[in-house]
Amino acid sequence: MKNTEIYQALTLWFVAAIFLQTNGTSDSGPLGILLGVSAVAILYLIPVYLFGSVLTSTLDAERSIEK
Repeated sequence: MKNTEIYQALTLWFVAAIFLQTNGTSDSGPLGILLGVSAVAILYLIPVYLFGSVLTSTLDAERSIEK
């Protein structure tokens, strides 16, 4: 995983977290619900994605050292 991908993922996570913290009940329409669900999904999936990427790159590095 490249550093730019990590920065982009963390920026997206940060935007989703800020959206959820600042979003009031005024956006109760379908678009507000869709944005809220998307933000919650991003908030939970980005750390899993980053952890998986770090884990696979670490395992690949260990395999290349062993060879």
